[in-house]
Amino acid sequence: MKKIIIMSVFILLALILIYFYQTPIKGLLRDYLPIYTKSYINELNNEKILKFIPKDQAIEAFRSFFILEDKLFLQKIKNHEYYVDDDLEGSFYNANFLKKVKNDKAIGTSYISINQNYIFLAQENGLFFKINKEDLALSEDFIEVNHIRSNIFNLIRYYDFYGQGQYGIKGFLVDEENIYVAFSNQVSDECFNVSILKAPLNLDYLNFEKFFIPNECIEINNDYGEYNASDSGGYLAEYDKDNFLFSTGTFRYRDHAQDLESELGKILLIEKSTGISKVLSYGHRNVQGIVYLQDEQQIWSTEHGPNGGDEINLNQFESIDPINFGWPISSYGYHYASSEVNIEGAIISDLDHEFYNKAPLHKSHDQFGFEEPKLFFTPSIGISAIASVESEFIDKNVNLLFSSMGIHGLKNEKSIFAYNTNQNSYTKIFFGERVRDMKYMPNKNIVIFNGESSGMIGFLTKRK
Repeated sequence: MKKIIIMSVFILLALILIYFYQTPIKGLLRDYLPIYTKSYINELNNEKILKFIPKDQAIEAFRSFFILEDKLFLQKIKNHEYYVDDDLEGSFYNANFLKKVKNDKAIGTSYISINQNYIFLAQENGLFFKINKEDLALSEDFIEVNHIRSNIFNLIRYYDFYGQGQYGIKGFLVDEENIYVAFSNQVSDECFNVSILKAPLNLDYLNFEKFFIPNECIEINNDYGEYNASDSGGYLAEYDKDNFLFSTGTFRYRDHAQDLESELGKILLIEKSTGISKVLSYGHRNVQGIVYLQDEQQIWSTEHGPNGGDEINLNQFESIDPINFGWPISSYGYHYASSEVNIEGAIISDLDHEFYNKAPLHKSHDQFGFEEPKLFFTPSIGISAIASVESEFIDKNVNLLFSSMGIHGLKNEKSIFAYNTNQNSYTKIFFGERVRDMKYMPNKNIVIFNGESSGMIGFLTKRK
């Protein structure tokens, strides 16, 4: 009898908690909960609750995700197992407020942008934060972070943006006047592209408006029979005071990459004032990072290959015509349907024929009139961001860094690499986390990056 009473009490308490959690009272409760508790409840809300209620109701429940304190903190991770190059030292901070993405491999996806006074963070599901550079003291255990509220919830009204890791914010750029956000845009119920929002830079509230919307979208059910919202591109990078760079993917509908009438599968130059675009390069599958070296007039980019064949590419501006990087005709990877095959003359399965007939994936690029990658990685390393650094950052004649997210379960594939473009050689300087984005602060000689495996923010500095 005693066991029955105890069990009944537990069941009653559970029902009460569920009831209160699904009512407006939960919002009141959250206002008085510490940030780490809120972070846990958000995860519970997304994973355990929202998937059991209709999407049109669940979208309203996501409003609670936007209830955060104005003042938050990065908390230093004292005991860690991250490897850092002997010439550098790392400072790593837990960022629980970034943990929104429901993906076991990437629970803290965020993007980084820097202007003269602030470091800005954009969490994949639509939250924005700022760090005053003057408050950045890596000797301290806590770094103050301020939440910037926005109207993004009112503009983006489909469930998967908030509830799925494949969708969400894909790029982020802040200058001295405006903020630009690339996002997975639901054009219709089953048709998507990657588009851009723009807001005047306000440190308290961001009032976004639609700014750049491509003319086409990709149907979930298309002629290729293959669709993936992660293959969308979306990276934003500074070019000059009047323009920025923007990558677009093809969601695995490959035909658009070679079509100059299409804005998909491209690197575009976007005019800040008008949103007018110009194709700088095409034949891209899924560009993950871009950096422009103004003195050299070079665009360096990183790109996901298919099953293998991640690339680092260089657009040298030797011609006024757009440069063709070959996708989907040439690639050093394989279609995902393939086993380990030699594409050049190999016997492939019937399942593969449909893909290879449309997209042969010749290994050579130059043979077919395309630009060869400067580096390629087979198997893939999950290549991600790329950033320029000054010579004093690390004494290895390094001028670029690139990062990876690791896709084969090996710890050292989740890395940051120092790249000497003159010698076309690289060395590993950090590993232990999936790195989605990173930026270099020349005035402080610091590299900031996100570790999305655990939801942390890391800083690399030259060892004194």
